[in-house]
Amino acid sequence: MPRSGLRPTSDRVRESVFARLDVEDACVLDLYAGSGSLGIEAISRGAASATFVERAGSSLGALRDNVASLLEVGQGRIVASDAVKAVEKLASEGRVFDLVLLDPPYAGGEIPRALAALAAGGIVQRGGVLVVESGGGHPVADAQGFERLDERRYGDTLISRFTASGPDGAGATPIPFPRKRQRGSTTPL
Repeated sequence: MPRSGLRPTSDRVRESVFARLDVEDACVLDLYAGSGSLGIEAISRGAASATFVERAGSSLGALRDNVASLLEVGQGRIVASDAVKAVEKLASEGRVFDLVLLDPPYAGGEIPRALAALAAGGIVQRGGVLVVESGGGHPVADAQGFERLDERRYGDTLISRFTASGPDGAGATPIPFPRKRQRGSTTPL
């Protein structure tokens, strides 16, 4: 049951997002994880691991409970931090992700900050996919280092998909999973 203050992605939106992704063996980053529903869904569909980033104390309790009860040891890591600081930390560890899920608060300018940090940190595998959930009234602007694949509206929710491109914007075609990882693996809880 959701705790006060959480806004989990609706079942309909989550199903639509994952119906368009092949997450088999993917290394997933769930930024603004909340209860962890998106990262946990990715694991349930075959992702190898997920790193969950959340800073809100009210959400961390639900996230810890869900990860402990729904994932096997080593499948999930929780980083209790601001998203930008977490991306910097993960970059310093040499981590690289195939899929990044962003579901920040709809208002507040978090999406541009997170996209800039992801691009600067270089933690998204070239050809990796970013899925950004925003409010229908808050469209996601293009971001350097990422090429927009598409955008779809589900009621009041807007889902934007991007792929990580090279420094010159070339080579942005999403690459299929599974493939050999270049660096890092998820640290167990």
